[in-house]
Amino acid sequence: MSEAFKSEIPKEISLISPIETSIIDGNKFINEKISLPNDGIISNIRSLDKREVIHPSATETVTAACVNCTNSTTTSEIKINLEGSSQTFWFVADILYKANILVATQNIDVMTQSLNSELFTKVSRNVQHPDQYFSNLEQLKFYKLSGTLTAGAPLETRKLVPILLVTPGIASKVIINNENLKLSSSAIPLRSGKLNEMIPLRQTKSQRTIYGRVTGANEVTVEL
Repeated sequence: MSEAFKSEIPKEISLISPIETSIIDGNKFINEKISLPNDGIISNIRSLDKREVIHPSATETVTAACVNCTNSTTTSEIKINLEGSSQTFWFVADILYKANILVATQNIDVMTQSLNSELFTKVSRNVQHPDQYFSNLEQLKFYKLSGTLTAGAPLETRKLVPILLVTPGIASKVIINNENLKLSSSAIPLRSGKLNEMIPLRQTKSQRTIYGRVTGANEVTVEL
């Protein structure tokens, strides 16, 4: 049986069998031919030369390769060969990766002061840039929104603004970690701090200045 690839810009590529007049999903066909790192998925395949149909003969075998796929690739070139005639055709495609992201369960106004897990649900989606989405339900309380978020919209990291968690002059809990021991004490922050920021503190007893990383509301961790 001979088969034809059809690609119309900007539509996705399809695989058409003229004998059975059936259409095979081109994305599915390419993903079956190519295995990507980190369980990447090839999607939205488009022709580079605006070719609408690639029609292999009955003696030609279709092979496919992802030319520049790496662990961080988000867009790549796909090469399709017709073995038997040495014909080569080029396509471009998006590379998606599975990620757990937070999606708003309701409209959330920018004036909402406290984000919490009741406002979001965690879902698994295939996206180009997993690192652009926020997924930590427990750390929502350390941020506020930079704009209104509509129900069903994913929570992107760029839409979050970290809030101040420690204030100069107000005592904070200090957690001291080393390989064998974990202690807690208190100290006075010398400047304000947001989550994961390094700030100086003055110990209440020794008056010595130490540096720690903000890990919560009025909480700083010092690694030794």
